[in-house]
Amino acid sequence: MKNVPIQRPRERFDLRFLSVSSLPIWLWLKRMPWLLTHIERCLANDLASFGSTGTTGSDCMTKVSVVVNTLNEEANLPGCLESLRWADEIVVADMHSDDRTAEIARAFGCRVFECERAGYVEPARNFALAQAKHSWALVVDADERVSPGLATWIATALETSPAAAFRIPRRNFYGRQWVTCCGWFPDDQLRLFRRERVRYSDRIHRAPTVDGPVVTLPSQGEAYLAHNCFDSWEARIEKDNKYSTIAARAMAQEGRRIGAGGLLARTVWAFVTAYFLQGGIRFGALGVILAWERAFATFLKYAKLWELQHRSPKEPGSSAS
Repeated sequence: MKNVPIQRPRERFDLRFLSVSSLPIWLWLKRMPWLLTHIERCLANDLASFGSTGTTGSDCMTKVSVVVNTLNEEANLPGCLESLRWADEIVVADMHSDDRTAEIARAFGCRVFECERAGYVEPARNFALAQAKHSWALVVDADERVSPGLATWIATALETSPAAAFRIPRRNFYGRQWVTCCGWFPDDQLRLFRRERVRYSDRIHRAPTVDGPVVTLPSQGEAYLAHNCFDSWEARIEKDNKYSTIAARAMAQEGRRIGAGGLLARTVWAFVTAYFLQGGIRFGALGVILAWERAFATFLKYAKLWELQHRSPKEPGSSAS
């Protein structure tokens, strides 16, 4: 016997289920039957159309591509991707990782591309953005997490926004502690934008260029990026050593020079700024450590610049090589 689909009767909204507090309104409506009938008919139509196959809210929302650049991030990537389950598309540009990073991304359903290592992320970001499908893009690092508040805001705010890009507040964590001193907060990052309006520099730690208005989200709101900076000072110093080398070479190529006075003044000023002007003094030992780490990173960068300007052009690692 052929199965015949059962036709559900149209639900009729019964105004008798109104609360006792609505009794005066109910009695008033009973005196105008035509108005009561009209209201019941409208409500019944709404109930019948609820959950139908017509246009839904998600169909109207602006689609967003999330771009993640990776290099040996198998420990950080799963948590990052879990915070991106709302995304319409996740593009992972992997710089030839030696671990299971690419495998994890594919298992999660990401579109995975391989790109060359440049020692820093900016060139890879331009490559990754070129692979994205949607006009709006959100750039996220593997050691970052998108807060639920940010995901909700993105889903509702982009449709009518005239902005070309948004700066998103980032909360930096040392272990589980949110660091709000020494320039670590607020830490606004230009990460959400219309792809055709933004271009990343090929230089390290340079802000991207934007063609159009930029809006900064409130730093104390629920829309933010959570950044797991590092879990040990050894890892932090290794990162400072790596990035200071890249920065020093870039400055040498620009023809910049440094002497004894400049090296001393910049190092001391970095500590003074972080410890006194940016609130490190209020955070006890952590404030002292963060301020000295800032000064040390500054010292490394300019000491390496001094080394490059006194190195023979034929020596390995010189700016002419």
